[in-house]
Amino acid sequence: MGRRLISKPNPNDPNGICDAIARLDKRLNTSASPVFESIGLTGLTENALMYADGDGVLTSLAAATNGQLAIGNTGNPPSITGLTGTANQITVTNGAGSITLSTPQDIHAAATPTFAGLTLTGFTGILKASTGVVTSDAVHGDLADSVWATTADHDGRYYTEAEIAATSGAALVGWDNAASGYAASQVQAAIDEVIVAVTPVEYTGASISTETGTYDSGNLASTQIIDDADSYDVSEVTGVPGFEIRMTFTGVLTFNQIHTHTAYDGNPAHVVRIDLDKTPFNWSSFDTLLADIDDASGDFVFKMTDVPTPASYINSGTVRMRFYHATTGNATHDFRIDYAALWKTAAGGGVTEHGGLTGLSDDDHLQYHTDARAATWLAANHETTYTHADIASNTTHRGLSSGNPHSVTPTELSLVIGTNTQAWDAGLDSLAGLTYAAASFVKMTGANAFALRTIAETADDLEGTIDHANLSNLTIVAHDTTATGANLTSLTDGSETALHTHFVDRGDPASVDFATGDLTTDETFRDLDLSSIINDSGAKLVLMHLFIQDDAAGSRIMFRKKGNSNQLSRSNIRTQVADIPNDFDIIVACDTNQVVQYKATNVAFTFITITVKGWWL
Repeated sequence: MGRRLISKPNPNDPNGICDAIARLDKRLNTSASPVFESIGLTGLTENALMYADGDGVLTSLAAATNGQLAIGNTGNPPSITGLTGTANQITVTNGAGSITLSTPQDIHAAATPTFAGLTLTGFTGILKASTGVVTSDAVHGDLADSVWATTADHDGRYYTEAEIAATSGAALVGWDNAASGYAASQVQAAIDEVIVAVTPVEYTGASISTETGTYDSGNLASTQIIDDADSYDVSEVTGVPGFEIRMTFTGVLTFNQIHTHTAYDGNPAHVVRIDLDKTPFNWSSFDTLLADIDDASGDFVFKMTDVPTPASYINSGTVRMRFYHATTGNATHDFRIDYAALWKTAAGGGVTEHGGLTGLSDDDHLQYHTDARAATWLAANHETTYTHADIASNTTHRGLSSGNPHSVTPTELSLVIGTNTQAWDAGLDSLAGLTYAAASFVKMTGANAFALRTIAETADDLEGTIDHANLSNLTIVAHDTTATGANLTSLTDGSETALHTHFVDRGDPASVDFATGDLTTDETFRDLDLSSIINDSGAKLVLMHLFIQDDAAGSRIMFRKKGNSNQLSRSNIRTQVADIPNDFDIIVACDTNQVVQYKATNVAFTFITITVKGWWL
């Protein structure tokens, strides 16, 4: 324990006072090393580290948040800051008292990371893997510089440039016809040409933008998969063009068709086109390749459009295309792109007339008939089997008639309109168009016109039509079976429960609801939640009994409705005399959550009790 003064100096003893001061100076001067059990310093930041400045003064750093550290700064105070990761390399995750560093994917010995590309140095020739180790192939080496004496040296799988130049025919490719003279490069070139010709290629967009029109939703990915419930949506604007949507395609080698899946909700008379940009490739010169999109139903329509000279639209592998509304737009119309792509389709295709196929005749596929064959069949069968006289005697071709064995009249089917079939009616048609909605009413809004109304809307409709002056003439049997009269003025006591505001008596509480320990007396308005007692969102006013006592007169507690702020809306209670209990009944308005607010003097009351006696609905 440290040393301290054991007695208070006598104020009338100057020498004693000087002696006490000298002892304090000896123990607390700048060269002393006093020991304290604890020390409190003001002006410092809570939960913060301290540092000594050049004068030895302790100063607080900023309070650190999750994951922050004190990091040195040469010649300056330390900085409170966090670690920063490196994109695609190190991710930093801060926590309460922790910092977690992680990589974008696992890279431990048992992991299987995925990379878009990999560059390995120190290798030549062919790479091979053995027990998980990648090495250069010591046998085959660099194929460009190796020559083998016989095919057996390389199993017929590898050829050097010298071998290809010196060898042809069967010796190289294994054909029986050695005189053909085809080199491997020629064979491969022919194979590549065939593969390109028969393999369809799809080019989806590399970018999309709305130059004119109102962009609504979607992005480039919305146009790359057909029928995926995701589309790029644009609304028209007034003026010409109504909209212009631009797309670019990159890496295009060749193409011969445009495939689109679009929906246009507008005017069929409007002109909507698909154009391709051509020389000088600056979005200024276009060819119209797609016929006008005249389907304005709003349904998605798939179109395949042939491109006759695709090379004129390819600029260093880039193709520019636009959807162009060439007439004055309407802001209520919209255009949606579910899919748009360039295609290089396989060579050939289409449907060939089977009769013209080499080696086949019409008899080789009986499901197809030429005009000549049809005429021959009709001549052999029609007149002898079904004569015109027979047809005329049995069938009236101009309409349905009674007795016709090939028809039934409405009367014979019991479908006479107005007798056993309801005729079309505009009112019934309007009703049939309504869609079910829970807790709703049907309202007639005009001649043969109906609409659904919610309960709240129906109440508003009735409020505007009820004659409130005549309410006194309404019978009240449904509200009060004990009423003695036929109007509201004769309601008996108690029947007002269902008709207007009334008081709910809580009964006879056996104990108080709130005591001193339940309250905070700090001269600040606090919430007093009465919902566990009242539990009725319709409560408007609360009747409470208060019992208070303090050791001083004038100590007060006040109440108000939560949300009120003016002083005149408060109810105040004060102690009149010290140490004398005071009890009061007060009425306070409450909010819809049955909460009131109180504020008490910042003193320790002897006691405060609050008891709810009832409330008004």
